[in-house]
Amino acid sequence: MRLYLANPTRQEQIICYRVDFNKDGERLESDRTRFQPARQQPVPPGRQIQLGGDMHIHQIEDIIEQLKPYGLIGVTDVPRMDRKVVPYIFNIDAYVPLKTFKEVMDHNSGIHIQDGQHRRAAAAVASSELVQQTIANQLMQVGIEQPPAEAAVEVSYEQLEQSEAGERTIAEGYRVDPNAPGPQQAPRRGGGRPKGSRNKPK
Repeated sequence: MRLYLANPTRQEQIICYRVDFNKDGERLESDRTRFQPARQQPVPPGRQIQLGGDMHIHQIEDIIEQLKPYGLIGVTDVPRMDRKVVPYIFNIDAYVPLKTFKEVMDHNSGIHIQDGQHRRAAAAVASSELVQQTIANQLMQVGIEQPPAEAAVEVSYEQLEQSEAGERTIAEGYRVDPNAPGPQQAPRRGGGRPKGSRNKPK
C-alpha cells in the first residue's frame, strides 16, 4: 500500500515521522527505535508526494496517527473541516484529487484573509485609543481639563508592496467610534466571573 501526502499551504512543510513497524506489519522492538532520529520528508507548497515506498497498512496507520496532532486530515475528512488551517492531506493508494486539493487551499486562504482583517481592525482600534489618549494628555498639560467632545476617528491601512506571486494589494479603512460599547463576552455556564478576569472587565 502507498501513502500520499499533499501540502495545501503556501510554505514548505517538513514531514517528520517514525517507522515503528516492519514490512510484515510487526511492531519493532522499542530498543531499536527509541533512540533513532525521526525520518524527514520535505513537501513543497502546493505539491504532494508519496511518503516512503510500498508499506504495510500498520505502518501507514501508525504514521497517520503520528501526524494527526499536527493537523493532518484525510481526503474523506475534507467536507468536515473546522476553522483551522490544514497543513497536510493524506490519501491511501491514490493521489489527493485536484478538486479536494483546491478546496483545502481555498479554505486555508479564506482563514488567512479573515485573520488578517481581524488583526487590521484591532490595530485600528488600538491606534485610535492611543491617539485619543495622547491628545487628552496634551490638553491636560496646557490646562484644559475636559477634552472636546469625541468624534468618530477614521483610520486607514494600505499595503503598498505587491508580492512576487501577483497578489492584490490591501487597501481598506476602519471607522472607530469611541462611544461605541465594547465587545460583549459570551455568558459562562454556571455564572461567575470568567476565568482569568480581574477587578476591571476587559
